[in-house]
Amino acid sequence: MSIRELEPNLSGRGLRVGVAQARFNEDIGEGLRSGCLAELARLGIPHRAGLGKTGIVGMIEGGAPGPTLLIRADMDALPIHERTGLGYASEADGKMHACGHDIHTVTLLGAAEVIKGLAPQLRGRVALVFQPAEELLSGAAAMIADGALEGLDASMAIGFHNSPSMEPGTFGWVKGACQAGSAAFDIVHTIGFQVAATAGAGWP
Repeated sequence: MSIRELEPNLSGRGLRVGVAQARFNEDIGEGLRSGCLAELARLGIPHRAGLGKTGIVGMIEGGAPGPTLLIRADMDALPIHERTGLGYASEADGKMHACGHDIHTVTLLGAAEVIKGLAPQLRGRVALVFQPAEELLSGAAAMIADGALEGLDASMAIGFHNSPSMEPGTFGWVKGACQAGSAAFDIVHTIGFQVAATAGAGWP
């Protein structure tokens, strides 16, 4: 069995899963757990749920012993009211997948189906990590605290982020850490006034 032989089985159904997840009534930090759990169960992939509140770790065992590859996808939404009018737009007021985490989740589920089909040919195993609360900068730590990495001993961990600026069908690759940090800052805009007997002035 090859990847090309498995790929046609994903056509259409993967899009339906994506639409269902994009419309799922979730809050930031809750994740797309219902769609993930249903799909992992359908594929017969053993998994642990409730890690870091809503995180999920699935495991695909290969046909022979070997290293562990960890593949991670984030799955939380942003507190934004969506007004795109698109067919897959969020139905939850004030919640939107503006950063594309629904794409990441569905992509990992599609990869899981392919990997599951190839499992007898693989040496080692593949851990599927669905992480909530990436936007809150707390999801990974919460999952680790709940034991998400226990027993994994991963030799490599990979993930990706969609990039609308890239042409469809292309991808970029960076060796080592990439987009591994986040920062927040406040902008304070102050307006002052100076008043004189004959004139006034203001400046930002």
